Amino acid sequence: MRALAPHRTVQGTGFKKIIIITAILLVFVIFIIPFGSSAIIYENSFTGRYETYKPLSYSLSDFEGLRRTRHTFTSSGGQTLVGYYYTYGDNEKGIVVVSHGLGGGGQERIMDVSNYFAKNGYGVFAYDATANDESGGEGIGGLPQGIADLNAALDYIEGSADIPKKPIVLWGHSWGAYSADAVLKYHPEVKAVCSVAGFNRSTDVIRSEGAQFVGNFADIMMLYIDLYEKMKFGEYHDCTALEGFEKSNASVFVIQGGNDTVIPPSYGYDIWKQRFDGDKRFKFKLIEKRSHDNVYYSQEAINYIDTLNSNFDKWAEALDYDYTAEENYSRFVSDKEKYINENLDRERWCNMLDTKLFSEIKEFFDESIG
Repeated sequence: MRALAPHRTVQGTGFKKIIIITAILLVFVIFIIPFGSSAIIYENSFTGRYETYKPLSYSLSDFEGLRRTRHTFTSSGGQTLVGYYYTYGDNEKGIVVVSHGLGGGGQERIMDVSNYFAKNGYGVFAYDATANDESGGEGIGGLPQGIADLNAALDYIEGSADIPKKPIVLWGHSWGAYSADAVLKYHPEVKAVCSVAGFNRSTDVIRSEGAQFVGNFADIMMLYIDLYEKMKFGEYHDCTALEGFEKSNASVFVIQGGNDTVIPPSYGYDIWKQRFDGDKRFKFKLIEKRSHDNVYYSQEAINYIDTLNSNFDKWAEALDYDYTAEENYSRFVSDKEKYINENLDRERWCNMLDTKLFSEIKEFFDESIG
């Protein structure tokens, strides 16, 4: 019987090795490979900087009487962010913090929004989020970075000796709206937020976009992407607009375009309306024929943009060279810039806002700060 013992030991050891190897392979197949793939997909989705296209950007000279001072502050990853404090006078009734959307650059491209509030008695703090225009960073890294940046901006505003101590309200569009809504969790002192075309949770947007390419497999991938974002952003990953609303007494004005296919109403508007409809803190406005980018523009402005795009397409097609060819890229960039400079009506371009809508927003802010 003792002669059989070594044989049983060897057999047991081999069986354990098989279990261990199988377990390792399963870990690779079930977790490490898909997790690693998801992390790569996630990072690739948020790399690169966003710069405002200068021929279509605004400048201080476009708005007579508008003044600004430059400010710098540090965000969550140690990167330096740049913001500007806009005013017309010296007796601001409150401060509107403007949080821009994702793509196309930072606060400079929506200076018309800052100008409107400044011209109507507010100080306006507008900043470039991470990896946008003057701010540092090689990429935003992920949508929760917007919450971290706005959180840092509010901390800076409230602690700066160069910015007056006034009631604070927030205005944000798209990514900026998501950030403004969710940051209420950290800044319940904020009096009001105007959320334009926002969404509730970062991963909801990623899931929806992924479903367009991989269908139901997106739900599986989201398990890993959700974990990766949690590891990367910590508590900011868990922030939602809904939580921000519930942990604050701020008044909330939600504006949404009915034809928005970038951030459809189901991403945020419908969720919040179902939860807070009838709550006196909340005001909801669905503008049926507006899309994502033109939701706060006047109809006249929308028509002008359509005309600009149509005329530009005709001009591009009439060029005596193939503007889509790689070897003609630099030439086309130069010709395009020249065309815009010669054909853009800057007076109309600087007055694109739906003033009736913004008057409603201003009154909402006025009532919120008392």
